Amino acid sequence: MTSLTYSAENGIHAWRGGSEAGDRPPLVFLHAGGTGADAMRRLAEPFAAHRHIIVPNFPGYGDAPTNPDAPPIAERVALVEALLHRLPQPVDLVGHSMGGFMSLQAARYWPERIGKLVAIEPVAFGAIATGDPVDEAALAIDQDGNNALVEAYDRGDREEGIAAFITLWNGTPWQSLPAMVRDAIMTLAPTIRREADAVSNDRTPASAYAHLGERFCVIVAEHSPPPAQRIAIRLTEAAKGSRLVRISNAGHMSPMFKPDQFRPAIAEFLGIEGLQNG
Repeated sequence: MTSLTYSAENGIHAWRGGSEAGDRPPLVFLHAGGTGADAMRRLAEPFAAHRHIIVPNFPGYGDAPTNPDAPPIAERVALVEALLHRLPQPVDLVGHSMGGFMSLQAARYWPERIGKLVAIEPVAFGAIATGDPVDEAALAIDQDGNNALVEAYDRGDREEGIAAFITLWNGTPWQSLPAMVRDAIMTLAPTIRREADAVSNDRTPASAYAHLGERFCVIVAEHSPPPAQRIAIRLTEAAKGSRLVRISNAGHMSPMFKPDQFRPAIAEFLGIEGLQNG
């Protein structure tokens, strides 16, 4: 397997490597909130035999600096913008959860720089702020989870707040996670608090991404919470010709823990031979 190496170049802290031969677009993987580039690397690394791969840390993750006073969404989209402007065009994007949402935000502003976009359960909550009763019920689940995070965190109960957030999106109780995993997540608590609240309250509608059309694939897991399920439906309805892929026996965080379940669908959509059968 072609391996990736970690470095900080031009202010971008990322795993990089892979094949740059021919006219194949570079492939950027964007991680979920509360995880980081190290976790996303597990999904990305096998693609390095076929493409030039970049797996960056968002601000506040790993050794990537963050400005706690900066608007969280703008700070993260700026990272994607920097990559899009420095890499050969077009760039293919694969984003998970928050990373999927940031991919979509970048596609609003620089659509000509993006080739194909694979969003694994993007947390684009504006897509379900429609007034439809089913959408509103799904949106309320996220809002309740975000409110529990913010209220507990801001009164000083940081672990209680982070536990509410992780339990909702991980699909398992906080206390069932190994202590070392909980400790690692808690080191990210200030970053999670900022970005989760900003993303939860963003109301960019699904129509903002309609122009992606056939260049767009949304992947959703069978056991993920209702907000993820409804967002996937609304996004693919808006982007005519887009693709919706459902992964059985998986949940929202499965791309990190069971990446083999997701690689074939990504590879097939991107036209990458050799990874389509897992």
